[in-house]
Amino acid sequence: PVRADIRREAEALVKWKASLDGADESLGPWSLANSTSLCNWTHITCDSAGHIRSLDLTIVSLNGTLDQLDFSAFPHLGKLTLFHAGFTANNMVADLRDCFQEHLGQLETMAFSQNHLYGTLLTDQGEVFLCNYTALKLLDLSNNALHGGLSKCFWDFPSLAFMDLSSNSFSGVVPISRTCADNLKYLHLAENHFRGTFPLGLKKCKNLITLDLGGNHFSGTIPSWGIDLSGNSLSQEIPGGLTTLLGLRYLNLSGNHLSGCIPEDIGNLVLLESLDLSQNQLSGEIPPSFAALKAMSALNLSTNDLSGRIPTGSQLQTLVDPSIYSNNPGLCGFPLKDCVNSSDTDAK
Repeated sequence: PVRADIRREAEALVKWKASLDGADESLGPWSLANSTSLCNWTHITCDSAGHIRSLDLTIVSLNGTLDQLDFSAFPHLGKLTLFHAGFTANNMVADLRDCFQEHLGQLETMAFSQNHLYGTLLTDQGEVFLCNYTALKLLDLSNNALHGGLSKCFWDFPSLAFMDLSSNSFSGVVPISRTCADNLKYLHLAENHFRGTFPLGLKKCKNLITLDLGGNHFSGTIPSWGIDLSGNSLSQEIPGGLTTLLGLRYLNLSGNHLSGCIPEDIGNLVLLESLDLSQNQLSGEIPPSFAALKAMSALNLSTNDLSGRIPTGSQLQTLVDPSIYSNNPGLCGFPLKDCVNSSDTDAK
């Protein structure tokens, strides 16, 4: 006979499956008649005691709600993935608070991207319920319909390495915390409604590899570090300190109000693979040190006020699309038209 606690897990999944609109064929083994083989059900991984430890529905097409999923039946659940990795999004509708129950405090992975989650991060009492999920290592709530603000506790999760809240309607000022967990490496807050000055407190996150804040309403100056700050209202010059981030591989500052010249020593970023400075008000010549960017495979300097001869270099010569320099009336040289007075330009 099946133990009562394990049978309860099976019953919870079967009940939820029955509530879905046209359950995916891969959920066929989910049946009470097959409850003695719960750990052999598709998309499920069990621990040594036979309890469900992981529910990974990455490749499953889901339509319905989470109303009939009894989260309390899974006290040992550590990974819950309900996003669809295919070309179409899921259609799971739920209040975010229904997905985070107190008994799921040991969740390590929660990936609900590309669904129809709604609501805020607050309980009815105004508390941030996510702050108690200290075991989280991955949190992906991107591409949903969530709103409201964030909490300082987001930077204090001791194990959190990946957080993606992009493409929602979160708003307000990104809160500052005195600390930032050492494990946080990937942070995506793009395409929301955050405002205010750039969240300098994120500078405490020393191990960040990817930071994507594009498509918000930040203003003021930018710090001397960053990855994707496109589509904001950042102004003044590109800080020279940016060229000291020698491990930088991707830099996108497009669609801002940056002015002045491109830093002369930008060639120090020898690992830089992608650089987008388009749609700003940058002026002056492209620094000769550009020729040192031998890892560069994607470049966009269009729609600025740059002038002079485009530098030459072994890798720059492979970037043959003239549109990457377009809308800079004063630029000349490959892959644009040659400079009218080549000898004078070369002598400068």
